[in-house]
Amino acid sequence: MRPVPLPPKARIFLLTVVCVLAVGAARPAQAGAAPTRPEIRLLHVMNNARAAHGLVRLRFGSTIQTAAHSWAVYLRHHNAFYHGRLALGTSENIGWLTCRTHWASTLVRWWLNSAAHRPHLLDRSARRVGVGVSRGPWSGYGCVRMAVTRFR
Repeated sequence: MRPVPLPPKARIFLLTVVCVLAVGAARPAQAGAAPTRPEIRLLHVMNNARAAHGLVRLRFGSTIQTAAHSWAVYLRHHNAFYHGRLALGTSENIGWLTCRTHWASTLVRWWLNSAAHRPHLLDRSARRVGVGVSRGPWSGYGCVRMAVTRFR
């Protein structure tokens, strides 16, 4: 019995699928999500506040960064606002505000003025941070920035 040849469109489709799978398999696994520009901006403002209090600057940690970003996106997409589950030794600040200029400075000022959030932002032992920012519609607002910061 002779094999039946594939029609030309089926051959092209099959070749495309094989190429996509090969390219995907050849890519190295990413260590974590790269911070977005708003996340870099928020960390810059946070580090300025820490420096004003004589504290060392925080640096992005790949795993904690991925988790913070994912949590910010999750909260906004699900119209939710609550703290996530955290690994031992990790603290978290969350916040949201409408899309406007100077949003990062406003948010950091709110955290500094909050008895519950200030200790996390100014924790002397913290060295690594994850900063998640998700922008878009949320809970009836046309545009908000949902922010999650996790400290370790």
